[in-house]
Amino acid sequence: MSRENQPNPFDRRRRVLEDEEDVRAAAVARRETGRVSQEELERELGLNNPRDRES
Repeated sequence: MSRENQPNPFDRRRRVLEDEEDVRAAAVARRETGRVSQEELERELGLNNPRDRES
């Protein structure tokens, strides 16, 4: 592999750190209990625009 085709070591480390954070976040989400209402989910996702419902 030529030197110009090698990934930047800083980019590789950043990706590893992001992957580790994703794994931790997924583990936390799996431990969560309870329920979320449809309205709360839509609000969190930014899908509760009242103009979208005016049909």
